[in-house]
Amino acid sequence: MSVHGLSCVLAILLAVAMMISSVLSPVICAYAEEEKEMTEEEKARKELLEKTYKIEVASNKISGWPKGPGTYGEAACVMDMDTGAILYDKKMNDKHYPASITKVMTAYVTCKYGDLNGKVNFCAEDISFLEPGDAAIGMTRGEIITMKDAMHAMLLHSANEVSHAIIRTVGRKVRTEGQIQVPGAPEKADNENQLDYQWGIALMNMEAQQLGCTNSHFVNSYGLHDKNHYVSAHDMCLIGAAAYQYEYFRNVTRTHHYKIPKYKKTKKDPNTKQKVSTGLHTVIPREFWQNHKMLYKDHTYYYNRCTGGKTGFTDQAGTTLVTFAEKDGKRLVSTCLHTYGAENVYKDTRKLMEYGFNHFAHKELNLNELSAFTNQNGGRKITMVESQTTLLTLPEGIDMSKVKGTAALDPSDIALDRGIYQFSYGGMPLGGTKVHYESLYLSVRNAINSVHKRFEPSTEDTPEK
Repeated sequence: MSVHGLSCVLAILLAVAMMISSVLSPVICAYAEEEKEMTEEEKARKELLEKTYKIEVASNKISGWPKGPGTYGEAACVMDMDTGAILYDKKMNDKHYPASITKVMTAYVTCKYGDLNGKVNFCAEDISFLEPGDAAIGMTRGEIITMKDAMHAMLLHSANEVSHAIIRTVGRKVRTEGQIQVPGAPEKADNENQLDYQWGIALMNMEAQQLGCTNSHFVNSYGLHDKNHYVSAHDMCLIGAAAYQYEYFRNVTRTHHYKIPKYKKTKKDPNTKQKVSTGLHTVIPREFWQNHKMLYKDHTYYYNRCTGGKTGFTDQAGTTLVTFAEKDGKRLVSTCLHTYGAENVYKDTRKLMEYGFNHFAHKELNLNELSAFTNQNGGRKITMVESQTTLLTLPEGIDMSKVKGTAALDPSDIALDRGIYQFSYGGMPLGGTKVHYESLYLSVRNAINSVHKRFEPSTEDTPEK
């Protein structure tokens, strides 16, 4: 091709390129403009998310402690359920509204005090508080279902009327049996159903205190907003770990789908051919599915280590989530409070769980290793350890010389001879073991004897006669 011909071709290509550019340029600019422009609401949300993510993670300030991720929630905590070790602390002791993760406490109290093979009978008080939009399965007065049905409806579908009926049923059982003293339980109410319900709420607060919760208070069993109804992330981990001890709870919280059948009031006895009461009654069947998205294999937020949990949301509480997960012999519980957006709470939870599994390991201390720490127990000699080994959860690369041991007495032990020997690093609990101390009487007597010996004259100083 001649030079003149080549110049013509280049001129044509240049003209085509300029024409295409003139056509696409406004489109590209418009797209870029669209990408840049944000509404005031979107800007405010972005700023809020950035600010929340930057909230200081207290555990990250501990020298030698693995650095944990930020979260898009106001508070979060990760705990090892087998040792009680705290792995992650982001404002974990701050008070927040829990929304429906309240139902984990309701379930725990039910597992501990309720009749898990019993029935739940619905009354007017179980339903009358509901407002349009509240989570419910449409139970009506006079219907009767099994406790198994009720626990699934509460933990999977977050049915508020069912949660009310459950704690009222448990409260009645404890009140009428009269074997347990429940602080704060009223002596009377407007009617028996309200009295039973208040007994159930008193049980929840009593158990919270016994579990070591310090920043929680319950006024209902379902989590609808009340300014006096609050929890902390740490407390919810304590409650979750306590509930997870029950196989019944674990089986319910990992279930994907459940159906309450239409129960008939009577059935025909196969022997007498007479109609007999079933003790159960429902107007229609109810079918529902698990709300926790990390349990579904086909879901974006699926997490193969997740073994259950409980979701929550109200306008005041934001998105809340309690999650259980297991991997390589470790069982963790995480709590996220006042998170902005369901998509963020699931992503945060996954990061928190992976952080816990990947940066911490279990270590068993034998009796000889345990004895190395006993000089920190305030002078009381440890005479017996209830377990042959003590399980701790330790951060990777930890300097064992910086692990501290602290003895605490069991206040319920009248003789003050039993307690917990607790291990910690930088103020973060790593685990502990139940121990028996030398009796207080012996400790005092030995101390007196040691003082007497100091003032006894030495036989070497006695003059010869």
